[in-house]
Amino acid sequence: MVFKSAIDWWFWLVIIFSAGVLIATAATVWQAGAMTAIWVIALSAILAVGFPLWLTRATDYTITDDQLLVRAGPFKWQIQRAEITHVRLSNNPISSPALSLNRLEISYGSRSLLISPAEQQAFIDALGVPVE
Repeated sequence: MVFKSAIDWWFWLVIIFSAGVLIATAATVWQAGAMTAIWVIALSAILAVGFPLWLTRATDYTITDDQLLVRAGPFKWQIQRAEITHVRLSNNPISSPALSLNRLEISYGSRSLLISPAEQQAFIDALGVPVE
C-alpha cells in the first residue's frame, strides 16, 4: 500500500520564493549583459526549484508484507517491519523525508525516521505498530 506525503503551505512558499529570487536575478543579469552568468542561474534554478518540485512528486511511503519503503526523490530507506518498535506523533522540523511538520516518528532498531503521510491514521492502521 502506497501513501503520499502531506505537503504543508510553507513548502510551497519556499519554492515560490526561490523562483522569484531566481527570476529577479536572471532579469538583472540579462540587463547587465552577463550571459555566462545565466548558466549559473539555470543551475541554481534546477537546484532551488526543480529539486523541491521533484520531492513533491516523489516522496511516498510503501508498506509491504515485510518492509516499510520510504522514498524522497533520490533518497530511499528500507526498514524491516519486524524492526519497527513504535510510532510517535511529532512536529520535529529536523530534515527528513517529510514535506509536512505533521509527522510520525518511526522508531526501529536504535534509529528513527520522520515521515508525513497525508493519511496518517490509515498509514498507522496499515503498519500495525503501537502508537505512543
